[in-house]
Amino acid sequence: MITRFATELDIDSILRLQSLNLYNNLSPAELAQGFVTTPITAEQIKVILAQAGLFVAEEEGKVIGYAYAGSWDYFFQWEIFSLYALTFNANRFLWRTNYCG
Repeated sequence: MITRFATELDIDSILRLQSLNLYNNLSPAELAQGFVTTPITAEQIKVILAQAGLFVAEEEGKVIGYAYAGSWDYFFQWEIFSLYALTFNANRFLWRTNYCG
């Protein structure tokens, strides 16, 4: 297995893997195992590719996994990332609200 930066040639493979793990495509038993993802589009993938934030794992020429990383500004387009965030300051935890705006 090798890992590498993703390219536009990987988009179809990434979308295929995503469809196998999307919450609305899983059985209740699979959901209980925690295999849920945030849906991403080909256009959103192109944006994160330009930011060098997408990596793939490849085996025998086939993409078998991916890791997706981006800035908070990028991820705020999804509601789940605008929920309360826990931050650590000195010896106490602080709650803050993240939001787009």
